[in-house]
Formats: sequence, C-alpha cells, structure tokens
Amino acid sequence: MVLFYANRPGEPGIILWEVAAAALCFEALYRSFGVAFRTLSTRKGVALDPKRRPTFARDGNSYAVSFVHALIVVLRGCQHLVDQYQAPVEAKFVQRPYGSTSEWAAGAAAIEPTNTIFLAFLAYDVSHVLLEYPRLGGMDVIAHHVLFAAASYVCGSNRVFPWPFAWLIIGELSTLPLNLRWVLIQSGRGDTTIMTWTNRCFAFTFFVGRVVVYGLGLLHLGASWHPYVEDACQRVSGLRVVCALFVAGYGLNLVWFRRIVRVATRPARAADD
Repeated sequence: MVLFYANRPGEPGIILWEVAAAALCFEALYRSFGVAFRTLSTRKGVALDPKRRPTFARDGNSYAVSFVHALIVVLRGCQHLVDQYQAPVEAKFVQRPYGSTSEWAAGAAAIEPTNTIFLAFLAYDVSHVLLEYPRLGGMDVIAHHVLFAAASYVCGSNRVFPWPFAWLIIGELSTLPLNLRWVLIQSGRGDTTIMTWTNRCFAFTFFVGRVVVYGLGLLHLGASWHPYVEDACQRVSGLRVVCALFVAGYGLNLVWFRRIVRVATRPARAADD
C-alpha cells in the first residue's frame, strides 16, 4: 500500500518518531491480545478442536491486531475517498502545500494520521513475520510489505499521489473477513455455515477492494498520465518505479483472487488453509 505524507511547516514528510510510537502501540495491543487468546483457549466452548488449540492461543493476537488495524484504516480510507472524489486531477496527484488556499488541502492533510497508522503496522507486522517465519507469512507477505513501504517513502517524501492512497487503502477491507476466517478455522469451526459465508464475504470484499476499486484506480492513473502523472514523475525520482509497482501489485491480486474463488466455492468442511 502506497502512502501519502503531508509536510508540516519545518518538518520532514515522514515523521519517524510518530511511526515508531504507533508501532509500539500495535506491539502493546499484540501483547494484550496474547493474554486474551491464551485465556480464551482454556474456556469451554471457545476453542473446540484440541489439535488447533495451541495455534489459537499462540497466534490469535497477530490476527486480532490485523483486524483492528484494517478496521481503522478502511473507515478512514472511505472518508478520504469521499473527501477527494471531486478534487481536480492536479490535486489528486500533485498536492499543493497545506498552507495554500486550495480547498482540497485539508482533505489531503487528513490522510497523514492514516498513513502513520498504516506504516507503523507494516513495520510491526513485518518484524513479527520475520521473527516467526514462516508461520505468520511467507516471502510474498514480506515482499509486499517491504516494496510498498519503499513506495510509501518515495511518495511521502515528495508529497505526491494522495488520490492513489485513497483507493489503495480500501483494499484492506478484505482483511476483516480473512482474519475472522482464521479464528473460525483455529477454533474448530471450519465446517460451519458461518465459515462458508465468511469465505464468500472474503472473496466478495477482495473482489471489490483489490480487483474493482484497485483496477479503476489504475485506469484513472493511466488516463491522467498526461500531463499530471508525467509531471510528477519528471520531478520525483523513483516515481515511475512506484507506478510499475502498482501494476505488479494488481497482477498479484489477480493471482490471489483465483485461489480465493476456489476456496469460497467449495463445500463447507474442516478447512486446512
């Protein structure tokens, strides 16, 4: 996910201490959820499958933190999308300083805390994926986090692409049913009706956020290339690579979506995925 950071007067675009502080908050939430999941795993009627109970107790906190993060950024992302929808194309790709008289400056400025939250989660999450590798994610997850964090830095340092942030962050919508799916599986409810509907909800939200909205965003990016995106690319080193990363990320989404559809359309049973 690419991020857009707003410069405050006299401050760099990316405020590292704010990102670090937010990452520590995620870590504190992770440890708190750890206590909760270990307690829940011992309660009757919660973790039904004895074989999966240790995984439920050990890793549930990671998925709970991911759920909380996704909920926050999706709600904020929807507001950013609404706020910037009618903005002129120039403001969507090359934002004026917040101190300007542009009526769209305030909407872009509101993205900054969302960006801080998102980048902090990337830092927190990739550290846990590496420490627990490969249990919490494989190389595709690590590559996704690292590459889009780099794209975040390019865009944030140069104050460009506020509009792509708005449509890219909506993709986190599918993370909500994905994490619920994990809880159902690890609690021994992989063969239930709610699991079937969670799989379908995951496929639907992935399609809406990471295929349709993302795809429309890419089409708009291409249609706006001359002169707006091209102008930004000429003055920002590495921005063409970021645009190529957008396309590559969409291709990865399509590959993932094929796998998701297969899972969503199979009969309910005790899932192993």
